[in-house]
Amino acid sequence: MEGPIAADEVLARFILDRSQLRADRSVKHNAFMPPPSAKLSVYRIVGLCDPEVWQLGNEYVANIRGKPLVGRAEIKALEVTNCDLSVEATTVPHPRHANIKGWKGDTEKDRLTAIKLASKAGTAKLT
Repeated sequence: MEGPIAADEVLARFILDRSQLRADRSVKHNAFMPPPSAKLSVYRIVGLCDPEVWQLGNEYVANIRGKPLVGRAEIKALEVTNCDLSVEATTVPHPRHANIKGWKGDTEKDRLTAIKLASKAGTAKLT
């Protein structure tokens, strides 16, 4: 997918672990905690129908990680940038891939940011 990421563009964070969801399907902060690389993987899903989004998650996230796809959290790019983070489009492993960057590298500060992102993501969509 070409072009800059618009503020109102919806991003999908694929969830591979039920521990990242509450019983009411609300997203826990650990779904948005940055990995050691400080690049949190998301996918640009604008223009895709629901089955295409699930196929993207299965093929480029779940299968690669060897885990079943549990669900996805959706968040607008604006919510990410409102947390002093950025969203950078990449082409690896897929043209719709992007990374959330700009994490502080401080576990407590990053946890608080992840809590904000999870609250903005709301209720996850389940497979």
